Amino acid sequence: MHCWQCWAWWPVGCQKENIELPNRKTAVSETATVYTVRYAIDGVAHLTTLYGEAEYSAFVYGLLTLAEQGHEVLFHNALQTSSDAATREVVTYTTGDKDEAHDWASRMEKEGYMVKIKYDTANNEFVCIAYR
Repeated sequence: MHCWQCWAWWPVGCQKENIELPNRKTAVSETATVYTVRYAIDGVAHLTTLYGEAEYSAFVYGLLTLAEQGHEVLFHNALQTSSDAATREVVTYTTGDKDEAHDWASRMEKEGYMVKIKYDTANNEFVCIAYR
């Protein structure tokens, strides 16, 4: 399935509260990498554009914080498409360290994976699942 088709399996629902992610910095370098990211929080789909590595990193940390608060989050490069008819590869990573979860999820998303993050309160760890 194409990356954009993966959203078909992600249930879109009503969001009961307004969830805030970090605000964009006002000054952006003209040479900054631009990231267009499609993401969902508890099944509610969004699209954002991030300017530069610092803004992208803050965004991923924001998603991890939402996961710690009990939300299920999913994100991937909105411009990335797959030529395969179905998801072939699933990689799971669990860690109690937020920085490690950030680094893993960021790397996997940049490698073309769709990344889902949940927080397991019983074990105090992030459960990160990458699909491609």
